[in-house]
Amino acid sequence: MILGLVNNIAAEDRHNIYIELPALVGRGYNQKPTDINPVVNASVLWARCGDLPGHCQYATVAPYQGDYILDE
Repeated sequence: MILGLVNNIAAEDRHNIYIELPALVGRGYNQKPTDINPVVNASVLWARCGDLPGHCQYATVAPYQGDYILDE
C-alpha cells in the first residue's frame, strides 16, 4: 500500500524533503511474507525526490531489550 503511494509521486528534485526511516532491525515478529520492507519504501521515495545525498536517513534499534554483557 505504501509502496503504491510512493510509486505515484512525480519524480523531481525536492531539496526540502528528508526521509527518516525509524528502524531497520526490530520490526517485530508479526510480519507477513508479503510485507514490503520499509527500506524499500524509503529508497524508492528518496529516488523519486531526487536521490539527493544526505536526504535519506535511518536509525537502527536493538532487536532485544534488557541488560546484556558482551563477550570481550
